[in-house]
Formats: sequence, structure tokens, C-alpha cells
Amino acid sequence: MEEITFKITTLTEDIEQILENVPGRKPDIMRFCRDHRDPYRHHDTLPVLNMTQDEMLGIYDMNAQHFFLRPDHIARFAGYLKLRLPNTLALMLKAEWEYLLSRSCGYFPGRGLKLESILTDPALAEKLAPDFKPNISLIYKAVREMTDDPEGNTPYGKVELIVRELIRKKVYRADHQLVDRIFSTTDISESTMLFNSGDIQKKQYFRLKELWILKSNELTKSLSLLERTKQQNLNNEENYLRTFGKEFYEKTELILQKEKYSLILELMDPHPDLSLRQLIIIADEKLGEHKREQAELRQKIWRSSNYINEYCRGISGSGYSHDYRLEYQEKCEKLITKLFFLLHSDHCPNYSNLSDETRNKVSDLWMEFMEAKSREKLFSYSPAMLLYNLPDYDELLSIYHQACKILGIDPDDYEIGNRLEFMISLGKPIEEIIEFLQSEIKLLEYHMANIELIQDEYTNEEACRTFREALRAGDAHAETLDSEIAELKAAISELRKRISNTYNIRKYEKTG
Repeated sequence: MEEITFKITTLTEDIEQILENVPGRKPDIMRFCRDHRDPYRHHDTLPVLNMTQDEMLGIYDMNAQHFFLRPDHIARFAGYLKLRLPNTLALMLKAEWEYLLSRSCGYFPGRGLKLESILTDPALAEKLAPDFKPNISLIYKAVREMTDDPEGNTPYGKVELIVRELIRKKVYRADHQLVDRIFSTTDISESTMLFNSGDIQKKQYFRLKELWILKSNELTKSLSLLERTKQQNLNNEENYLRTFGKEFYEKTELILQKEKYSLILELMDPHPDLSLRQLIIIADEKLGEHKREQAELRQKIWRSSNYINEYCRGISGSGYSHDYRLEYQEKCEKLITKLFFLLHSDHCPNYSNLSDETRNKVSDLWMEFMEAKSREKLFSYSPAMLLYNLPDYDELLSIYHQACKILGIDPDDYEIGNRLEFMISLGKPIEEIIEFLQSEIKLLEYHMANIELIQDEYTNEEACRTFREALRAGDAHAETLDSEIAELKAAISELRKRISNTYNIRKYEKTG
């Protein structure tokens, strides 16, 4: 990355310069306040700043001649003056940055510290830069709520890209006019970007762009396939339980019973004074998790029996049109991609700023998103239902809303958007765009390789492979289950005898 040299300016200097360049008479700063007799009004007809003139004076350090405005103040100020999005975001970042600088140095009016030297000290800026982690979600919310967005619904992804670029290049510290040199003042098209590029660069760009689109689509398809595989494996499990559920449950109950008696036998030697009843209670407590699993298995077997072979009596096949299923699948794919970018630690908005507690919540949601869903809410099901072979959209939507709530994002606003188009429109040079594509392709390849590695774990593939083989074996598997049940019963009978004999011997020894 080419090093950009610039002079550090303060937020107040930038505001003064912006006001000086407003066509016509220079705006009066006090007219932005709500209690002015003739306030400037925003596009929503409200005064630009929701503060009184006294409050405006209160955030102004007279000695330093400096305004301590909040980022949301800046958003409305910039919206009223119709500043471009990159300029608006740079000013919002500078407002938050100057607050960090002044508080980190213990600056308060009248304490003898020179504010300007604090705000423009390059060494201090480099020292505190790692601590500057603005909340992009809050910045986006302020931009959406408080500016008259001339570009329509600006996607979250575009705001995030610009903020990260401003921070990466430290442009938010500089004269706001530098932003216009970093981000083009007019929307740039792909053809314009390529006009002055050499043939080798053009070929490299088109090759990388094609590969990036291919890998992006592959990631979406991989995530969607993962969801469908979960559903298909659930179908295999339910088919198995519907066919062999009674015998399978009896076998697992006997396994649990065998473990219980084995545990009681193990406890008898180190605890000779405990009664048989006490030993049983201890064993039951130790096997509590297994008992819960048995209860879940019993529920699954019951649910598997609520199987409707046809969607409606007398009508076979799907109850949904081909177009409807395609539309449903596209909705799921879009939501799955959103969830991936919201919950994966490499992409999660503002992840570095999140508290440990919030990161744990995000991690829990990630696990909920990745793990196979059960059909606990369904009373009955049919192969004609969308949920039989396709992801459960409502379930995914529930996780999405939970993620947005945790991250402080409006679920109606969050859109990733096409980041390549954003970079081109913002006037990024082709060298940076090629570098971006190379980096993105590597990241996408990493994600897809990781999905391939973890898919067996998240789809319960090993267990479902056993179910599929058992269903293919049919009667042979039924005979195997019967044989295993008989062996378990014999083993349990032997354990009971050993427990009874040991207990009776001890009882005899105590009574003499």
C-alpha cells in the first residue's frame, strides 16, 4: 500500500472550511440549533441539530476554539450540506477519534493542556491508533437515519468498506479534502477505470473478476448445499426411526441399563456403606445426560411416525410449483449468505470491538446456524413439504434476527452488496482492485475448504451413513438388532446377578 502523506487537521477546522465553501452567505453555526428563531432544517423538516444554542456552546471549548461534536451530530450536519458519503464518514470518524485522543490524555477545559497539540500530534496518533475501533453498526445507523441519502438505500457493505479504507489509510485524520482524492467525486464505471489501464492489467483484472464471481457463487452454493444435506440427513434419520425405531430404542435403553448396572457394580467396592438404593441414585445422576438423550430419541421416534405419504389425500408429488420452490430456495440462499457474513468471525461487523460476552453469543448463534436442525415444531411432515428437502427459512430468519439484535443492526437494512462495484464506483485504482480480488479469492477458497472439512460434523454424516446402510440392508439389519438386543439382555441379567450376590454377601457379613 502506497504511504499517503498529509497534514493532520481538527474537526473544527474541517467544519469551518466546509462552511466557508458553501455557496452564498456563510451559514451561521448557531442556526443549526433547534431553539434558534429561524433554524436550518434538515430534509425531515426538523432542525439540523437536536440541541439548544446553550448546549452548542457547552460542547465548544472557548479557549481551544474547538467543537466536540458527536458522530450522529456530524451525520445530520453533513446530510444538510449534502456532503458525499466518504466525506461524511471521514468527519464522523474524526469526531470519535478526537474524543478518544482528548480523553486518553486526560484533557478537560482549563487544565492547562493544549488541545490542538493533542489532536495534531502524529506520535500520539500512532500510539493510540490500535485503540481506535469505531462501531460501524452505529455509524451505519446514523448515516441511514440522519442523512438524506441521494444514492438510495446505501448497503451496509459499502459503508463498512469505506470506513475500513478510511481507517486503513488514516485519511480520517487529514484535511477532509484529501478524501476527494482518495475516493472519486464522481461515480466511476468499470469501463472508465479500465480506459487508462494497460492490456496486461486488463487481462489480469478480468481473469480475477471471473474467478471471484465463480468463488463467491461457489461459497453460496456450498452453504446452501450444507443446509440441504442437513435436511436430507434428517430425512434419512427419520426414515430409519420410522422403520426400526422400536427396536433401536429398545437397544439404546438396554445399553443405558447396562451402563447403569456396570456403574453400580463399580461403586460398590469404594462405597461399602451405601445402600443399594443410594447406589442406584448416584448411578442415575451420573447418567443424567444419557437419560435426556433417550428422551429426545423417544420424541424423534414419535415424530417420525407422524408421516404423511402424500401432501393431500389423493394427490401425489409436490404441493408447490417449480417456480415457487426456486423462489423459496433463492430466498434461503440469500439469507444463508447474510448469516455467514454476520456470524463468521472473519466477517462479523465490528467483531474486534465486541465484548467477550457478545462474541460468545455470536459463537453460539454460529453453532446454531451450522448444526442440523430438528423438526421439533412439526406435528407431522410429508415429502411434499418444502421443509422436507429444503432449508427451514423461518428457522434461518429467527437466527438472523437474533444476530442483528446482538450486533445492533437493523435487520431490514443489512445488505452486503457487491464490494467490487463499490470499490470501482469510489474511484479505486486498478492496482488496489486487483489486490482486493486476489485477497478475496484466497479468503473464499479458505472458507470453502473449511466447509468441506467440517460438513461431516455438522450434518451428522457418520451417523446418517449408518442409517442409510441399515435401510439398504432391510431385514438383515432387523435381525442384527434382534441379536444385539438378546446379547444386551443376557449381559444385563449377568450384571444383576453379580450385584445381587455382592450385596447379599455384604449383608450377610454385616449381620454375622
